[in-house]
Amino acid sequence: MRKVFSYLFALLAVLVIISIVGVVLFVAFRSSPPSPPQFSVIAVDVYRMSFVSDPFQQSNLHFDAFFRVGLLARNPNKWKAISYDSPVHVYATFGGQNITGEGFIHQFHQPADDSNVLVASLAGFNMTATMAPQEQLWTDLVAGRVELELECDTILKGKSFHVDCPVVLQYIPETQAWSMQNTAQHGICG
Repeated sequence: MRKVFSYLFALLAVLVIISIVGVVLFVAFRSSPPSPPQFSVIAVDVYRMSFVSDPFQQSNLHFDAFFRVGLLARNPNKWKAISYDSPVHVYATFGGQNITGEGFIHQFHQPADDSNVLVASLAGFNMTATMAPQEQLWTDLVAGRVELELECDTILKGKSFHVDCPVVLQYIPETQAWSMQNTAQHGICG
């Protein structure tokens, strides 16, 4: 009888220890923050990118742009999903100034270790810029190589999330179109 109680006591002690370890691991897993999503630019289709003059103010040029942007959103977490609590706002900047309005990607839920292709249309018509970025953008357009920033803003778990995506667009005279350059440092968002 005494032997039975000692076996039961040992079994109970092992179960209590396993339960305590399980609770500690569960709390540690639940309280660790998930890694943020990783974004990269996979495509930029340029439909329009040019300066137009204001007939009423000849000294002031306005910029027109219309892009379709493809982004790859990757959830690097092996066990945790990511919920985008608000739409993803995407817009293009040059020299720190917006050259397009915002494109929106609806809020969504991304399972663990998953990737999604996101597409947004960005349009900016009659966008004004201060003289320094305007002159640099004009020079870059004429040279056929423009470095832009695609910026993404959203809310994850109640906190603001922002990434900048550098993109280099190269003008191809043979096709008379703009093409995104794929280099190691461009297209990856940080």
